[in-house]
Amino acid sequence: MKFEADSVAVHNTDPSGTSIIVTADHGHTMTIGRYPELGNPIPALVKETGGEEPVLDRRDLPYTTLSYANGAGFRASPERIDQDEAMSPNFQQPTTAAPFVETYSGENVPVYATGPGAARVRGVMEQNKIFHVMQMALFGDEQMDH
Repeated sequence: MKFEADSVAVHNTDPSGTSIIVTADHGHTMTIGRYPELGNPIPALVKETGGEEPVLDRRDLPYTTLSYANGAGFRASPERIDQDEAMSPNFQQPTTAAPFVETYSGENVPVYATGPGAARVRGVMEQNKIFHVMQMALFGDEQMDH
């Protein structure tokens, strides 16, 4: 699925009068494993550059490029995953811990902006500062004293 909300917003608004801010409220506990071949699909099994066969872990099992630290994909007895299974839209990425739901991570998430006030947005910032950027775009700098 491709998300195009930001593109639709940019193409259907006046950039001189519309602020668009794109961010997330949290990250997820995921990681990219080993050194997959450049262009290796994220849900696919890891293959090294020029390799045909999946890379195996210490248990002689292949693993996917993306994995989660915790969540519903925990497998108490890991089994061999094949490429078709890994690329299935219903496949759950393996996890290393077994809570009932996946939890948020602790890393910062990026924030991007265009339009009035965008110069005040810089890569990663405290969420409460994003509120003030929006407040200034809506009401101007005089509202910042309240």
